[in-house]
Amino acid sequence: TPPVGEPDLLVESQRVQADATAGIATLLAAEPGLFAGARDRRRRVEMLSEFFKQGMHGLAIWSMDHPGVPRRALVDTAMALVWVGLQAQLSPADADT
Repeated sequence: TPPVGEPDLLVESQRVQADATAGIATLLAAEPGLFAGARDRRRRVEMLSEFFKQGMHGLAIWSMDHPGVPRRALVDTAMALVWVGLQAQLSPADADT
């Protein structure tokens, strides 16, 4: 959640979030089979990165409201969703590894 009422903090928060998205995108873009052949591959990788980042953030916030849920359950669920989503976007040869 971006800070409200403090313009300097908002700018810094936006920079940190953009850097986080860029870092995730760099990791994902290193996988050549991800969105292989897509003309808009760079944009797709960036959108996927933002989706992952926001999804993980949302899950972290959700877990604070559900302290009884074991961390392992959160990690397993997140990884299952992320992996299935990534596999669906890999070229067929890369999806088997």
